[in-house]
Amino acid sequence: MSQDIALVTDGNEFIRDEAKELAISAGYVPKLIFQVKRTGLGRMGISEGKAIELKAELAAQNIGKVLINGMLNAGQMFNLTSFLETEAIDRQKLILEIFAKRAITPEAKLQVRLAELKYQLPRVKENVRLSKKGEQPAGMFGSGRYDIDKYVMSIKEQINSLNKKIKAVSDRRSFQMKERLKVKGFVISLAGYTGSGKTTIFNRLTAETKPVTGRPFTTLSPTIRRLPGKEDIFISDTVGFIEGIPHYLVEAFKSTLAEITYADLVLLVTDVSVDQREFIRRYNASMKTFTEIGVSMDKVLVVENKYDISNPSLSEERMIRDGMARVKISAKTGYNMNVLMNMLEGFAHNR
Repeated sequence: MSQDIALVTDGNEFIRDEAKELAISAGYVPKLIFQVKRTGLGRMGISEGKAIELKAELAAQNIGKVLINGMLNAGQMFNLTSFLETEAIDRQKLILEIFAKRAITPEAKLQVRLAELKYQLPRVKENVRLSKKGEQPAGMFGSGRYDIDKYVMSIKEQINSLNKKIKAVSDRRSFQMKERLKVKGFVISLAGYTGSGKTTIFNRLTAETKPVTGRPFTTLSPTIRRLPGKEDIFISDTVGFIEGIPHYLVEAFKSTLAEITYADLVLLVTDVSVDQREFIRRYNASMKTFTEIGVSMDKVLVVENKYDISNPSLSEERMIRDGMARVKISAKTGYNMNVLMNMLEGFAHNR
C-alpha cells in the first residue's frame, strides 16, 4: 500500500522529477512537492524558515513522512525529525529502500543488507554522542548508553560477516568470469544511468524479455546471455548508476559491478532525449562510477539511446568531446540497432 509523502527538493526540474520517480519506486505518493534553494545545509538540512513552513504544510495536508532529496548527516536528521515531529528520510535511505524491495537473489540481499548497516552505523554513533550530552530521544534503545554500545558492536560484527560472505560470492564470480574468458568469449557489459534503457537494449540484442518497468533500479543482479547466433559473444545487464549514490553503496555492490570491469567492451548507455544540462549531469555521474570501480576508458562505447524522441540539433550540441566511440540508436523502435550489432561484432573480431 502506498504512503503519502512530502518531497523536499530544489527547483531543478529533472532532479525533482527523478526524485518523484524514486519515491514512487519505493512505494510512496509524493502528495506535496516542497521547494527549497538547497538541501543539506544548516542544523536541519533546510533553513529554519522553510522548516516552519514545511511543518505547517504537513499538518494541513495530513502527511506523516518527509523525503529530503539530498544527503543529511545524523545530526541534521535528528534535528529535523524532532522539529517536524514527523518521520523523515533522505535520498540515501530512499535508495536503500528501493534496493531492498528489488533485491531478489541471495547476493543482492546480502549487498543491500551491508549497505543498510553502513548507513545505520554513523547514525547510531550519533545517538551515542547525543546520549552522552543528555539529548538522546526518550525511549531510544531502552535502558540507555550500554544498549547503544552493544548495538554499535553488533552492527560492526554484522558488517564484517557480510563482507566475508560477499567476498566469497565475488571470488566465485571472478572464477566463473575467468573460466568464461578461457574459452575466448568476448564479454560486453551494459552500463549507465538508471532509466537510460539498458534493459531494453539487452532485450533487443538477446531476444530476452526481461521486465522493463521504466522505474529506477529495475535491475540489481547482473544477467549474462550469449548473443543469438554468436557463440563467442556474451552481453550482461547491470545495476543502473545515479548521482549522489554514496560510496558505501558502490562498495556493497562492487561484486556485481565487477561484471563491468571484467568486460572486454562496456556500452555506456545514455539518454539523449533530455536537455543538455541533464545529459551532462547523468553522463558525469556515470563516469564518476566508472572511475570508482576502475573501468578503463579505452574499452567504452557510448550508446546514445532514445534518439527517436530527441532533438537532433540539440543532440549534436550536447556531444561531449572525449574521444570515445559513439553510436546513436533507439532501442524502443529498433533504429540503428543493426549498426550497433555490426559494431559489437567488429569489436569482438578485432580485439
